Formats: sequence, structure tokens, C-alpha cells
Amino acid sequence: MLSNPGVSVRKEKADSIISFLLHHNILEKNLKIRQDGDTVYIPIKSEAGSSILNIKTGRYQFSKRINGRNPYNEIISELKNSGINPESVPHKWIVYGDSVILRLSGSMKNKKKIGEAFIKATGCSSVYGIMGGVKNRDRVPAISLIAGKGGEIHHLENGVIYIFDPEKVMFSPGNVNERHNFLNLIRDGEKVLDMFAGIGYFSLQIARHTKASSVHCVDINPLSLEYLRKSAIWNRLDQIIETHLGDCRITVPDIRADIILMGNFSSIEYIAHGIMRLKNNGRIIVHFLVSTEEIETCSEHIISKIRRLGVRCSVEGLHRVKSYAPNLWHISAYLRIMKYTGQGSDVEAG
Repeated sequence: MLSNPGVSVRKEKADSIISFLLHHNILEKNLKIRQDGDTVYIPIKSEAGSSILNIKTGRYQFSKRINGRNPYNEIISELKNSGINPESVPHKWIVYGDSVILRLSGSMKNKKKIGEAFIKATGCSSVYGIMGGVKNRDRVPAISLIAGKGGEIHHLENGVIYIFDPEKVMFSPGNVNERHNFLNLIRDGEKVLDMFAGIGYFSLQIARHTKASSVHCVDINPLSLEYLRKSAIWNRLDQIIETHLGDCRITVPDIRADIILMGNFSSIEYIAHGIMRLKNNGRIIVHFLVSTEEIETCSEHIISKIRRLGVRCSVEGLHRVKSYAPNLWHISAYLRIMKYTGQGSDVEAG
């Protein structure tokens, strides 16, 4: 993708603005108009000026328009001319800001030429290859630059700019719906604790789209929190977001949260530490992996584990986020925790 002058407008106004720009020969026709949520980003020519119809202009990311040709076909044609077997080129790719991410075999030859073909066809600035999953407890992605300039990118999702280097920290495009769908669970004035914040996958969306009073973000990776703080400042959300570096079992802010996010697949093993920082009748959103056979019974397993901590729990929602591997699912569960003293059997599955 390319950085270019443009205007951002509500989608209900987009048609009239596009007509105006076309009439005055201001629309940049070599770039694609794109939509993110309720906002439409329209590319304009660089000589258009700083304001149009009292609409403030800015610089946004746009894809190159390739005269009706499929970028994949152009990539294949370029590689054939270079004597490279096109069967080694993936049919799908991920776009982060102005960068492209490809899933490649670790032993594949001609990676640089493939990356350069993608740059030429799509107008992106960098191409990376995914060589595996994440590495070590800091969840560093197994991604390597294969062509282009590399470095930090600015990725727009649902009105939030995420700043990160894909070689250094993890970002999952497959969880985009999950990052949006849970926002209506946050009530005005609530305190939110994100125990595995990363670069702010969930926290930045909460700070942007809800009226939470504060969002406390804990992560063990200092670089992830550095990018989270940078993104918070860029999006003017730094007055709402607070970061805390360390293991969430130890480094937990001295607050009582209304809702806690636990976006790590080992969340259930950490849940006692979350409950310690949760208000009575508070909510926890946990993420975990479960086999297809266990989906129907996983609620009971969660309740049983939490009950042993001396609290009551109801599972108010269970959502299949995506297929993680054959017969293995990424699940998110919405829990309500009712603290009490002593033993009891007043436990329910909602």
C-alpha cells in the first residue's frame, strides 16, 4: 500500500464527495478507495490543497489500482519472466498497512524475487515471509523481511492505527472480528484490565470506541508495550491507557477492574490472578484452545476450575473465534464472577 493525500468521510457522505472530486478532477484514480467500518478513505491528487469542502485532508494508506488486472496474475507473469516456478507463490496474502505478509516454506528459493514481484504489482513497501508460529514467552513472530525497506508500519483497523514492526512483535489479522464484537460488553465509566495486552490488539479498540474510564495494560514483552504506548499517543488515547511491564501473575496494577481481558491461550491457568483484581460480579473474557469434541463440555470444565477457587461463575457466552488447527478451535468465553466466602454449590452454566 502507498501513503497518499486523501480525505476521510462517513460512508453515507462518500458518494457525494466522490462525485465532487471527480467533477473537479481532484480524485486520484490510480489508487483504490477503501472503507474501514463506517469511514471511507478517498485518495486525492497531491496538488488538491489542504482542505476540500471544509473537509480536512490527511495522509492515508491506499492500494494501487492496476488497470483492472488481478495483482496475482501480474505477480505470476513477472516471476515467469524471471524463470521462477509460479506454483511456489501463495494465492493469498495478509496486508498490514503498506506491507504484505506471505506464508512461505522455510526452504523456499527465490524469496527475494517473489517479494520484489509483490512490491511491483501491489505498490507495497515491504514483503515479509511467515516461517512458522510465535517464538518463546515474549511471543516474537517467526516472520522475516524478504523484500523492501522493512521497519515499523502503520496498520489501520476499525478507526485505530496500530504501530509495530511485524518482525519483532505479533499481530493477528484473523482475530479482527473478535476485536470488534466484544466492544458492546464495555459499559460507560468501567475500569478495564488487559492481562496479556501485547501491542494493544484489544485495548486500543476499547479506548477508541467505548467510554471506559481507564484501560490498564500488562505485558511481559517491553517492546510490545513500547509499541502500545506509541500507538496510544498516535491515536490520542494515552490519557486512557496505562501500561505495566511484567508477568501478569506478579505485575498487576492495584485496581479493582470491572472487566478483565485474558487473550492468551493459557488464560485459564492464570485466572486466579485475574479474579484477585476483579470487582464482585465482574466479568472476565478468556481465550483458550479446545478440541472439537470438547467444545460442548468446556463450559463445565471452566466452571469447575473456578469453583475450586471459592467463587461462583456463570458462562454468559461462548464464541468460536476461528479454527486454529485440524480439530482444534480458538474459543473465547465471557464469564461472570460472583465472589463469596466458604464452600457452596451455587454454580451455573449460562
